[in-house]
Amino acid sequence: MTSIVPPLSSCDSCVRLKSVPDPDWSPDENHDPLDTGSLYFCAAFPDGIPQDIKLLGFDHRLPYPADGGVRHELRQDRADLLAAFEEETPADIRHRDVEASAQAWMRQIAVLKERRLRLAEFLLYAGELAVPVQGDGTPASWDFDDFRMLAVSTSGPIELDLDESDGFQGWRSVSLNEIIADVAEDVLLYVDKRGPLLPVGAFHTFDIPLYRTVRDGSEGQLRQEFPEALVYRPEGERAVFTSLLALEAARGTTVRWEPVRGRDMLAEGEVVIDPGRPHQRPLRP
Repeated sequence: MTSIVPPLSSCDSCVRLKSVPDPDWSPDENHDPLDTGSLYFCAAFPDGIPQDIKLLGFDHRLPYPADGGVRHELRQDRADLLAAFEEETPADIRHRDVEASAQAWMRQIAVLKERRLRLAEFLLYAGELAVPVQGDGTPASWDFDDFRMLAVSTSGPIELDLDESDGFQGWRSVSLNEIIADVAEDVLLYVDKRGPLLPVGAFHTFDIPLYRTVRDGSEGQLRQEFPEALVYRPEGERAVFTSLLALEAARGTTVRWEPVRGRDMLAEGEVVIDPGRPHQRPLRP
């Protein structure tokens, strides 16, 4: 049996490196020998580390587009790995121009955001939700060194495929509002045993009542609710989004934006709510 050893990267010696199992990964469908079924992330790239850095040798002690100024920080007990990375990876690879490949990576992140948005919208209208609970009825999550994950089922109790769920005693029906209120924002929701993983925090920038009104409400209901709503405006646009997740799916994670009140947008003229979504709505003053 031949084992494939991934090339060293600057990530391997970084104190920020974390990983989580990839719920979309299947050994029967995977054809990349370097893909072992883990998603790697960090403070600079919370949605996934670019292949440029993790697999293709770019040195993240240097700036990378969209890293927010957060760079490699040496983990003291792994200085030997950093030295080995420098020795193994030629300088022209470590220091190359990654502008074009970074743009491709950002497009991949936009696809991930879109998948998460569709999942969030699905959960908003799911008829039944259930989560594993402990003996006292509180959610039983899987707590690992790098992440916390909570299983969610839309079809009642299911057989879990991870056995590390702390204190698991059974399943309990819950509402989405209960999950948002009771579960920490850094917990990843693992819905119906498939991807994508959805951070609970994504709902903290989601105006759920406004979203439902835009999608299903009357003009009168929208006019009543929109002025006091907090929405997300991409810089320079006459458009707003009911969630930051929707904005990032549509405009990317590097777009400049600001939170605004609906009344302030209407004071400037007509506005389009959730542009590009099937339920987009124009609203005039």
